Amino acid sequence: MSAAEQADPAGRWADGYCGAVTHLVRALATLPTVDPSTAQQAAKTSSALLGAVVGGLDQSIAGLRALDAPPAPAADQARADMVGRFGGIRQRAQDVRKRIDDGRADPAVTRDALGDARAALDEIAGLNVLKGLQDVPDLDAASKRAPGCQQLTVPAAPR
Repeated sequence: MSAAEQADPAGRWADGYCGAVTHLVRALATLPTVDPSTAQQAAKTSSALLGAVVGGLDQSIAGLRALDAPPAPAADQARADMVGRFGGIRQRAQDVRKRIDDGRADPAVTRDALGDARAALDEIAGLNVLKGLQDVPDLDAASKRAPGCQQLTVPAAPR
């Protein structure tokens, strides 16, 4: 650990927090495309998409849980809240994926499950993954110094 990291425990913790949530952000950035050409293809590709979401959530949850004790007590509750939110979304996405996989032969089941898959993705899109840091003044300031957090707040380049 460098002297700078030792001198800035809040910055180090914020960077670790952002590094953990980056797993989900990366998974979302590289999601497979849903192929709606047939009900079977839609089910197959939706299952793959949800599998990628679940994998990203699993990595983010593990990363958040692996963080050392935070430098501010309120940050522990913020981390627990985010782990809980991620865990709830993960469970719903996994449940939808199972329904899709189990119901591939039934277009009605697939159609209903695809709507639920969209709802899970919309829930993720509505998350503010930095809220846990922004609600703790010391960590909010530290997140502005942390390289991992800066990567999450830089606007995407136009395509």
